[in-house]
Amino acid sequence: MKLYALVLVRGRVNLSRREKDALDSLRLTRVNHCSLMNESQKGMLLSCKDYMTWGEIDEPTLVQLIEKRGRMPGDKPVDAAALAVGKFNSIGDFAKALLEGKAKMDAFGMKKVFRLHPPKSGYRETKVHYPRGALGYRKEKINDLLRSMM
Repeated sequence: MKLYALVLVRGRVNLSRREKDALDSLRLTRVNHCSLMNESQKGMLLSCKDYMTWGEIDEPTLVQLIEKRGRMPGDKPVDAAALAVGKFNSIGDFAKALLEGKAKMDAFGMKKVFRLHPPKSGYRETKVHYPRGALGYRKEKINDLLRSMM
């Protein structure tokens, strides 16, 4: 089972109602927000492909994302006490369970959205699809983008 990382690249101004609803259901409300999605919900991506980028996230990047940008309610970082509530020994165990589909993002109260910085080298053209621009499906290259945004 694949786990996709979704990043909103462009703003939501002048979108149709259908596109706004799709982005809301994907939990992408602001630029540079990232959320995770299972392979089974892939149909919504195509209606928002002109505003976001996505790809398959790997385990080392997911661990780094949860460590650096994962938040609990009250804007507290994810720590060992929070992981113990979800019956996970470490962030690596939680990331592995997420990738296998055995756990969900809100397993122990963790927020489902990661707030990221803009990429270090900036986005490529934000109105053109990948590989020339920043939008669309990136396959495994999403990991490079996520590392430059943490």
